[in-house]
Amino acid sequence: MKTEPKPSNDVKKRNKQQQQQQPSTTTTSSEEVQQKPHTLRLLRLIQSTSPSTSTHSQSACLLLGQIAQKSSSTIVWDLLGRCVSTLYSTSSQNDNNNNKKDNSSGGWYSRLYAAQAMECIGKAIPIQDCADFFSLQVEEK
Repeated sequence: MKTEPKPSNDVKKRNKQQQQQQPSTTTTSSEEVQQKPHTLRLLRLIQSTSPSTSTHSQSACLLLGQIAQKSSSTIVWDLLGRCVSTLYSTSSQNDNNNNKKDNSSGGWYSRLYAAQAMECIGKAIPIQDCADFFSLQVEEK
């Protein structure tokens, strides 16, 4: 009975780095949206539940707003969607990494920064998209 050798730690680290460097994709009904690794790191920083990263998380909100200003409307909507998912998530991805003291209020930190990021990103929504949104709201009533 042959057993395959286990990959070394170097191979594991290299594979993990390659996975982190690959842009994350979100599929919409008509096209696929790819976010850059830097943008994904900023989103992860916003999702952090640790109060010790508050200054960096606030900076990440502003940087995401600047990225949104330079991006297409599809990218802007994708960023907003990712922030909304953070707002409504019941547990954060980083809860396992923090101690219990941080977890008691950690969800509020991630929600606060997600809301701040949405405010910064929302400024980049095209005017026509805003008009279409409000016209749909009026038609539903």
